[in-house]
Amino acid sequence: MASALLGCRSLSSSTFLYSHSLIQLLSKPNKNPTSKTRFQSLNSASLSLLEDIRNPILLETRFQPQNYSFSLVEDTKHSPSETNFQGPKGSSLSLLEDTKNPDSEARFHTLNSSSPLQDTQDRVFFTDDIDAYTSLVDNSSHIKHLKQIHGHFLSLGLQKTIFFAAKFINACSKFNELNYACQIFSEIPQRSSFLWNAMIRSYSQHSYYEKTLELYVKMQEEGVRPDGFTLPCVLKVCTGLSDLNVGRELHAQIFRLGFESDVFVQNGLVAMYSKHSQLCKAFSIFERIHSKSVVSWTSIISGYAQNGFPYKALQIFREMKRSSTEPDFISLVSALKAYTDIESLDQGMCVHGCAIKIGLETEPDLLIALTAMYAKCGEAKLARLLFDMVSNPCVILWNAMISGYVKNGFAYTALGLFREMIHSKAIPDS
Repeated sequence: MASALLGCRSLSSSTFLYSHSLIQLLSKPNKNPTSKTRFQSLNSASLSLLEDIRNPILLETRFQPQNYSFSLVEDTKHSPSETNFQGPKGSSLSLLEDTKNPDSEARFHTLNSSSPLQDTQDRVFFTDDIDAYTSLVDNSSHIKHLKQIHGHFLSLGLQKTIFFAAKFINACSKFNELNYACQIFSEIPQRSSFLWNAMIRSYSQHSYYEKTLELYVKMQEEGVRPDGFTLPCVLKVCTGLSDLNVGRELHAQIFRLGFESDVFVQNGLVAMYSKHSQLCKAFSIFERIHSKSVVSWTSIISGYAQNGFPYKALQIFREMKRSSTEPDFISLVSALKAYTDIESLDQGMCVHGCAIKIGLETEPDLLIALTAMYAKCGEAKLARLLFDMVSNPCVILWNAMISGYVKNGFAYTALGLFREMIHSKAIPDS
């Protein structure tokens, strides 16, 4: 019997979890292709589109020659009236418009295997195993592979399944192909909150703030209730926007929906209010979190550090350590910023030791914070050692090292490093 193992990843939502990946294949060479195990034959040209998938399903089986053909939609392009979603106040959300890649099109490939059958190594077969399809989508390494798989779903009539549609939308987001994701989304007549969340999360991850909000409004206009997965994504958008009023309106809605005690929603609220310098409100919400995660602690610590309250930030940082919560690199960066502001070398070195202990000392943002801390606290040599560890320093790191030399009285060294920066083709900022 020919068989293939295909690793399966777990879906982000706990509603859908798959743990096995064994695919049962044909055991007899003359088995009828219309039996329960279904497959499609692709020619050698289409096989190359799937070669980069990490775990391709390749079978070495024999069967009676048959003609199999299917054609995928070529150069698909929908009119705005078919694909647009109306946003608030009559504005339209052009979901098929790729604002970052205007030249990209949702192109499919026409495949035809009606010619005489090729060698068995030129064939790819698909079964009805849901885990196999899930893993194919998850392991796609290029958008053309994803479109190839989607084309096969069209031939099987699975493209309108909410679970697979959400998987395709998440995969499209990985390749920044949101126009293609919108096309898949628009093909589903009855959209659940699970599918809306996938679409909202995709736009949120790529910082399309206004379009995310328009989708959120449209979701509710269609009678779909936001849940604990929707709200954190929208709160992230409110954090990125400069308008606090939008965030306040969302907070009021969260209260009405009964999600104010959800820890993920609370973390989003703390981050949003901290970003808008509403630290009293942020701290009030933080105190009401019963099971504080590292995200909870980090949100409030970074809020105080970024708004010029280093002592309060360090006080909360010490409370986090006493609570046995292991810090992540973001909380360490925030603590280092606070220690840099008060020029506390000893405490900054303690944070450095903590980073080494938990294996985060090579994180780029942490290296920048450490370099700035040592440079400002008078340890220019230690700062330069960390600076030299970075093969391609960013402008922020160049600035930290140069300003460190200037502060410590090494003007000529700072000027020489500035010339090195120009020579490296890094663009100085103001």
